Amino acid sequence: MATIYTTAINSCRVTNQGDLTDVVKEVNCTITGTDDVATSCTFSLPIMVTFGPADPASFTPFADITEAEMVAWVEAQTDQISPVQAHIDFVVQKEVALAVLTPLPLPWAPPTPPAPEAPTATA
Repeated sequence: MATIYTTAINSCRVTNQGDLTDVVKEVNCTITGTDDVATSCTFSLPIMVTFGPADPASFTPFADITEAEMVAWVEAQTDQISPVQAHIDFVVQKEVALAVLTPLPLPWAPPTPPAPEAPTATA
């Protein structure tokens, strides 16, 4: 069983760096893991990813950044993303294991009393 991950960008924070303006320094995003089997168990975790100094040679002006590009930047930060994905995978796999189990009342526990019937109106 594998977990499939998606990244949703929620917001970002920028700063100026030398002659560069609006350099992305922090991205708040949500990583969601979904099991690839019929159970479709999911778990989402919001995180903040930080970036080091921008490379002036490959700098993209803020107005030109696409969502797909920002997602790629986030996912490339494996030192920050890999532990998060490992945690998400752990939770998803626990949910998958629970999805195939059926809870039963304990045999020695007293039976649950039936719910009281709703009163009927009399005329």
